[in-house]
Amino acid sequence: MVSLSYILKNVCLFNFAVFLVFAPYNRLFGKIFLVIGSCSWILLNVFKYRKNFYKWLFPRNFLNWPILIFLGICVLTVIFSINPYHSQKTFFSRIVLYFVFFWIGCGLVKDSRRNILILSGAFIFSSFYMGAGGVLDYFSIYSHSGRLWTVFGKKLPFNLLPLFLTYFTPFVFALCLFARNLKLRVLCGISFTILIFFLIWQQGRSALVAAAVGLLFISLFKGRKTFLLALLTLIFTTFILSTFFSGIREKIKTIPYPEKWNFRMPLYRSAISMFRDHPVTGVGLGMYEKMIKTSEYKLPDDYPRIEINRDKYLHAHNVYCEIAAEMGIIGICGFLWIFAVFFMKVSRKAPLIADDLKKAILIGLAGTVAATLVFGIGLSIITVGTNETMMFWFLFGMAAGLVPPDIKEKNGDFGKLSR
Repeated sequence: MVSLSYILKNVCLFNFAVFLVFAPYNRLFGKIFLVIGSCSWILLNVFKYRKNFYKWLFPRNFLNWPILIFLGICVLTVIFSINPYHSQKTFFSRIVLYFVFFWIGCGLVKDSRRNILILSGAFIFSSFYMGAGGVLDYFSIYSHSGRLWTVFGKKLPFNLLPLFLTYFTPFVFALCLFARNLKLRVLCGISFTILIFFLIWQQGRSALVAAAVGLLFISLFKGRKTFLLALLTLIFTTFILSTFFSGIREKIKTIPYPEKWNFRMPLYRSAISMFRDHPVTGVGLGMYEKMIKTSEYKLPDDYPRIEINRDKYLHAHNVYCEIAAEMGIIGICGFLWIFAVFFMKVSRKAPLIADDLKKAILIGLAGTVAATLVFGIGLSIITVGTNETMMFWFLFGMAAGLVPPDIKEKNGDFGKLSR
């Protein structure tokens, strides 16, 4: 007889597998999958561990301490916020939900090869679906006079197509490089190829740079020769693209000049001013969108009105500037510390994994995280957004769950966090 805990585990698993496929295309999906996933996760632990269920809601992993410290900093910035009421709303409606996705992603893949395969398979299918949709649109509805923004004729919410391409491209590249299964490598190779063409047709400056960094990061795990080959290939490809594609050439030329990044520089200056005036705890969590409309930090009069009217809530379009403005020096340091610990652990543990598929998936997810952090230089993500941000934290949680624990680490008690 099938147990209730088994049913709940599969409901939670397949809920997030479907989320990885459909999240890019409808923002309502994120909220639906959040409710189903979190409820099934809580119930699963209640029925499985009874009165001790709370110990297993937060899977033990090496990032729990950095995350707890960052959450504590968030609470501190809420207390000292210019508008504590708005900041606490931001804390519970964004930050807490993101880490819920992180811990569930970590818990689902920890010690379960089946879950790893299902979730990774869903992510690969999602990458192939997006790439195929882009290729079809390129040859059917694309005018070849601008940037390609659609997948099977559908434009993604908030023009976030470049970000999702950044998520997928490093992941399938890592599987091509490290997986031993020939069929899987061929499938991911096809997906990687069409995603590369999609990136070129899309012409997103941030996505091109971020994906390149992600690919170079992944090639490091294969050895120095592979990294040098990847670097030379990247340089040669850049030269070819800048020679034959005028749109790409113009994007590449503007990379060193932030003032040419689609009206971003005034947003950066406002964020820097907020940080300068409130260097320790910032103006308060979530307060950038409020403070940018005040006389002290408002945008210049010649700033395009269409850019202001298009965004109901303006963000800094740079995750680091926005965190520094809202949370001060303690916030940006706490945020960066999470990822510093992650990459130090991955660089040490990933080469030791004997399972080639698990190793490929971990390195692929780490590459996606690295690429996303680079993408964040040109867009407010990771601490802002719905589906795209929830997907990032879920993938980040999967990556943390795949990192082999130290000898003394055991899964479980949140009160005994791993070092």
